[in-house]
Amino acid sequence: MAMITRREGESDFEFFKRIIRGKLVDKTITEDWEDLSELLFGEGNCFNSSEVRKRAYGANRAIDLIEKEGIDKLLAERNEILDELTLKKQEIQKERVKMQDVKNALSATLRSEARHEAVVEAIKEVVDKLPPLDVVEPRFIQSGTKSGVLCLADIHFGKEFTLYGLNGEVVNQYSPEIVYQRLWQVRDYVLEICEKEGLDSIDIIELGDTIQGILRMSDLYKVRYGIIDGAVEIARFLATWLNEISKFVNVRFTKISGNHEEIRPLGSKKGELADENISKIILEIIRASLANNPNVTINTTLMDDIALLNIANFNIVATHEISNNRFKTIKEIEEQYDCNVDYLISAHEHYANSQNVAKGKDVIGVRSLIGTDNFSRVIKKTADAGALFIVFKEGYGKYITYDILV
Repeated sequence: MAMITRREGESDFEFFKRIIRGKLVDKTITEDWEDLSELLFGEGNCFNSSEVRKRAYGANRAIDLIEKEGIDKLLAERNEILDELTLKKQEIQKERVKMQDVKNALSATLRSEARHEAVVEAIKEVVDKLPPLDVVEPRFIQSGTKSGVLCLADIHFGKEFTLYGLNGEVVNQYSPEIVYQRLWQVRDYVLEICEKEGLDSIDIIELGDTIQGILRMSDLYKVRYGIIDGAVEIARFLATWLNEISKFVNVRFTKISGNHEEIRPLGSKKGELADENISKIILEIIRASLANNPNVTINTTLMDDIALLNIANFNIVATHEISNNRFKTIKEIEEQYDCNVDYLISAHEHYANSQNVAKGKDVIGVRSLIGTDNFSRVIKKTADAGALFIVFKEGYGKYITYDILV
């Protein structure tokens, strides 16, 4: 931190102004912007030089306005802002009440063993009562030879933990709030990549295990939300997240179900009731929430756990879990579904693992958003949290890959 100190009798505003003017105008302060970060924006707010400099220019403009128009006007404007924030807070509280109505309605529907069609109707009714998402204007799409695919895997929403290293340092930390933070980071990286690659539309494939779920009794100690609560919370967030991305690029969204989204009543085992999957509810909430968005297409797949997409004239199969014998897996899928597979994209393993298994055939394992957790310690495997963005090119195939770390 810089060694600049406050002078006797100098107010917070005067001290702030002296640093800004001394660095930008008078050039009497030579410290690097990064060293001035906490002095300007408070203890613990350590930003890089570029960020501090950009904020300083805005602050300098604000100082000019304050001195020109007077503090009374500023205070009046501040009071207006506070009034607006109060209204926003009331709106958020109303939305939370409505969200609880969604959860109650879905729980009641599931308890009565309603089938899929009834659940969809219930979801549409309750989503219609929620505050609408921002209106998104239709975008003009230019055709090109490149296509972008964001692969998102193993969110495990609802799980909470802090993983420590041998020296007491935090190796990884996870909570619903961190999920939101990481997904917004992914959004920022994706839009940057789209601008760089000149992409007007992209595919987003969510590869399953969206929620932690409750597969076994030990999960009760790891999760903040129950199955329905967690599904509603993450589905509504993903709808908002997709809505924001669609302001800049068009999106085709594909949802794959994972094992953690299975509902296993009466002691049933993995795969015994594969159709009883909370993934359906998550997808329908997203679909209903984005029904009026012209820039988002929800991909309707024949099966919940596997999908075939044609991207840049290549056949791409997406699924949650595959066997260790990757070449055999591709051949089995081709034989079972009578199709050619150029690329197989999967999740579940929580770490990036891609292989070329035959001429023109790749298996792409996608890292998880959750990253290293307690189970990783048990199996002695660790991996960075993040996502994967792939650019495919017509006549070429997988052209560029971007590992997104968050």
